[in-house]
Amino acid sequence: MKTFTKESLEKLQKSIYLPDLIDDILHYQKSHLFFTHACPFHEPFHDKLNEYSLIITDNKYFCFECGASGDAIEFLMTYKKMTFVDAIETLAKKFGVKLEFTESSTKNKELLSIEEKTRRKEKADKLNKLLNSILED
Repeated sequence: MKTFTKESLEKLQKSIYLPDLIDDILHYQKSHLFFTHACPFHEPFHDKLNEYSLIITDNKYFCFECGASGDAIEFLMTYKKMTFVDAIETLAKKFGVKLEFTESSTKNKELLSIEEKTRRKEKADKLNKLLNSILED
């Protein structure tokens, strides 16, 4: 499993200029102190009322219509349907940041395994409750 160093992720975050990323994809318009665009996360995408609902600052976006918001990583994961790792690697390539990796330790694998077991137990409990409620009716 790829694990990025904290330092390389911090360096990447400082290097990202969100308007450049979004302009490559959507071609926004400059509006006074910030950038605007029709929000791609809700329909109708080309509606006149939606035309300037997405506000883009240096490192965040926000839609006044649907509430979609986040940073560059969230934008790529949502709009381009990328995984977290793919979004990080795409941003690093675009903004010229060399990513450094750490080796997954046994402790990290153990924690992951405990988290996975917990998630599975929670899912099983929910399914059990659902089945019981169906059977009771």
